[in-house]
Amino acid sequence: AYQMNWDIQNLPLYWTGGNFMTDGYGMGFSTELMVNENNMDENEFVEIVTEYLDFENYYIFDNPNEESIQHIDCLAKLVNSETIIIKQVSESSPEYECIEDFAQSFYELNTFYGRPFQIHRIYCPEINGGWWELNSVAAYTNSLILNNKVLVPQYGIISDENALNIYQEAMPGYE
Repeated sequence: AYQMNWDIQNLPLYWTGGNFMTDGYGMGFSTELMVNENNMDENEFVEIVTEYLDFENYYIFDNPNEESIQHIDCLAKLVNSETIIIKQVSESSPEYECIEDFAQSFYELNTFYGRPFQIHRIYCPEINGGWWELNSVAAYTNSLILNNKVLVPQYGIISDENALNIYQEAMPGYE
């Protein structure tokens, strides 16, 4: 900001990067963890976000797993203003219902352009995770987009290939 001579906005909130997505057109998304970390109610949080960041719509989703990472980037990846990749887990997962409710929310939303989101589901199987994780699954949605490249987590399992195929389908022209 200093180098570009832009104003710096001091947001009066704790703002965890992995728990925030935006379409770039006035819609923002996070899990309820963002509200909890700021020790305030949801209305107060949304009011601050709307005032400081000029969002028209800010959506707060239930935490998928109270005992694990609760960031939205572990649930979904908004790859452009109309396309989202959403995690899918087995029906036996403790996160299953919450993730399916989360996905349903996007099926019911319209983009800035008034069209339904293009939704791609990505199966995230159980993996051998860290000792601290209670429901360790492949975090394929926790990817990074840099210019024309997409860095997708890989686990050395057969599902890695499927994950890459989903990204290629959702993001043609990217490597």
